[in-house]
Amino acid sequence: MPCVGDARWCAVGKEIRTVLCIRDAALLSRSARILGSEGHRVTSFSDPAEALALLRTEPADLFLTEVGQDGELDEFVRACALAPGLRGIVLAPHSGREVVARALEAGADGVLIEPITPEALLATVRQAVQRRDESVLVVDDDPIIRNLALEVLGEEGYRVVGAGSGEEAVRAARRQPFDLAVLDWNMPGMNGIETFRALRGFRPALAGLMITGYGSPDLLERARDEGITEFLMKPFTLQSLAEAVGRLSAAHAAGGPTARPQSRAATPSRLR
Repeated sequence: MPCVGDARWCAVGKEIRTVLCIRDAALLSRSARILGSEGHRVTSFSDPAEALALLRTEPADLFLTEVGQDGELDEFVRACALAPGLRGIVLAPHSGREVVARALEAGADGVLIEPITPEALLATVRQAVQRRDESVLVVDDDPIIRNLALEVLGEEGYRVVGAGSGEEAVRAARRQPFDLAVLDWNMPGMNGIETFRALRGFRPALAGLMITGYGSPDLLERARDEGITEFLMKPFTLQSLAEAVGRLSAAHAAGGPTARPQSRAATPSRLR
């Protein structure tokens, strides 16, 4: 049976409905107590099947779960599919960029590395619930660039999901809606323009930014014709990426044009 903590008003101005799914009983109890004191309405489970059953029938704002015993993120992915818009935090048993990168690619709003302190738990949860509402799909076949983009955009407050190909991006966008897409032009299989066209087929409000090392007038014109409104030339800095996505976000929020706008290319510099 789930354990439900006290409901209070938390610092962000609303009651946060939080679902915990942690197999370790002591960590589960301690996390529920900490978040309950912060004002969350906490429902706790040690059995993933029970947690997922609840998410099928009741709304939730935040989901905290562990990396599986074999390092898989199946429970987290299933939860996100059941409740689009759900904030998610993954608890990982050991440090390492690979674990963090895979969790971010799956759409996590934060990753906590065990052992978990109360301060780290509260800081990560506060950051997750105060994130922007906008979600960004990052599509790049280069895992280094993709993971760097996921990290910097996640730090900027966006909800981020990564895809290593156009085909993977289409599958991700069919599972959940995205507001913005950041796409590399040169990818095996579907290129960036073809991918954006496919995404727009069932997500017509999607806004797009294309990354390219070519920048020929013909290529940029074809991208504009598909509705891509921001461009970033390689090599680029992480700061220029954040700024370009910020411009895209502002235009999207304002209901700006989605086809044939004036291009705003970033000044080429070195990706770091």
